[in-house]
Amino acid sequence: WEAPRGASHDVQHEAMRYNVDLLQPIQLGLAIAGADGVLRGAWTFHLQFNKDIDLHSEASLAFLSRAGIDFARQATEGIDAAVLGRWLAHSTLTRDPSTVMWVTFAGLYDTGYLLKMLTGRPLPPDPRDFEASLTSFCPFRCELRHWLPHGSLASLARRYGLTRTGIAHT
Repeated sequence: WEAPRGASHDVQHEAMRYNVDLLQPIQLGLAIAGADGVLRGAWTFHLQFNKDIDLHSEASLAFLSRAGIDFARQATEGIDAAVLGRWLAHSTLTRDPSTVMWVTFAGLYDTGYLLKMLTGRPLPPDPRDFEASLTSFCPFRCELRHWLPHGSLASLARRYGLTRTGIAHT
């Protein structure tokens, strides 16, 4: 289910919650930079996902397949999302949240899946409870979409003279 463009915050939350609770995350990407802005590392965790069994969006699968995701390998070698979630919930990324700034681009679903992994529970139905729970793990967040309501992350990077490294979603 997709919220209509321009839907209220509550409707967007309900659509995200419905989808995140129903579906499994496929991958988690993290890039870590210091306070000086220097990149310390970037990782993509390919999570256990079997396209023949797990519910999914055909459009998302097609997009990720074009980006090079090996779904056959992911079904047998992917990381258990619950295990990774427990690890993250006890890491300094969430245990000492006062030192971490989380930056997303159109990250509503990303933060929804992250919270699902961290708690191992369905998402709170009330948007305020969702926000409070997410804030307990990630109190400092910056949503880049606010600076670019239309366009892509690549166009935002170009605006600031940044060059992309690597392939998206791999």
